[in-house]
Amino acid sequence: MSVFLSLVATVSAPNLEALSNIVLPEYLEWTARSTTSAAASVSFWVGPDGRIYDCDTLDWIGNRRLAYRVCTFIEGKRVPPARTLDGQATYGYVQTVVKLWTSGTESATEVEAAGQMPDLSLELNQLPTGLISPHAMEVVVEVDFAGQAGACNGGKDAERTLADLVCERASELSFSPGTDSKGNPVSYVRSLRVEFATVAAQ
Repeated sequence: MSVFLSLVATVSAPNLEALSNIVLPEYLEWTARSTTSAAASVSFWVGPDGRIYDCDTLDWIGNRRLAYRVCTFIEGKRVPPARTLDGQATYGYVQTVVKLWTSGTESATEVEAAGQMPDLSLELNQLPTGLISPHAMEVVVEVDFAGQAGACNGGKDAERTLADLVCERASELSFSPGTDSKGNPVSYVRSLRVEFATVAAQ
């Protein structure tokens, strides 16, 4: 039996898997006082040390007070930071949807079904074999001090051909310059949610 290990250098966005462990206890404490449901679209920054800062609520569904508490729940907490192509921890920008719901509460069904809007939508004549239109995936981009895209690769489980298609044109994209928690300019890594759809036949 042969065993193979292949390591490929990539840029990576902050790892959000730890976010549920941060938010859930806060929500359980909240439900002890008020059983409500909400989805919050939030943006925030993550420092090289993994600390979350400058959280902002962009949109919400359900209970407004709960939605606006999400940033309070997560600011100052830590998650695994973004990584540059050479593996160094760096600043990261995140935009995501945090969903908190209890079955049977008002808006619970709507909150559970809430999803994140794409950052970029592209139409193709056809998708790679096995993919169904529309197909959403993440591409991770390194952004310099001036807001210009640099290193780019597909995120977790991204289809390689489609990721390459976006990354080949990443230099045409521009982003807001990043700042640290004190307002100093920084380079950073962020993910882009890209949705691909096939062009309707004429």
